[in-house]
Amino acid sequence: MKKIKLGIIGAGWVARQHLEIISAFDWIQAGGIISRTRSKAEDLAREFKIPVCVDSLEALVEETKPHFILPRSGTAWFPNLCKLLKKAA
Repeated sequence: MKKIKLGIIGAGWVARQHLEIISAFDWIQAGGIISRTRSKAEDLAREFKIPVCVDSLEALVEETKPHFILPRSGTAWFPNLCKLLKKAA
């Protein structure tokens, strides 16, 4: 079965809760993560075996090729994310 790959935006408490649930299923995986605080993203990447930790939304999309983006952070990311996704469509 092909896994559904997620790109995770944010590395706080809510992201951690979602990653704990995601890790319980074998058909879904976090393919990459980005956060304003890279060290937090790196910590979650190590803990949940997320293969890619990036510094930009463009890199998240290009390097992980996610099926879905899971924004687990504030809305500050949304304008750039919307532009990026519109461009990629």
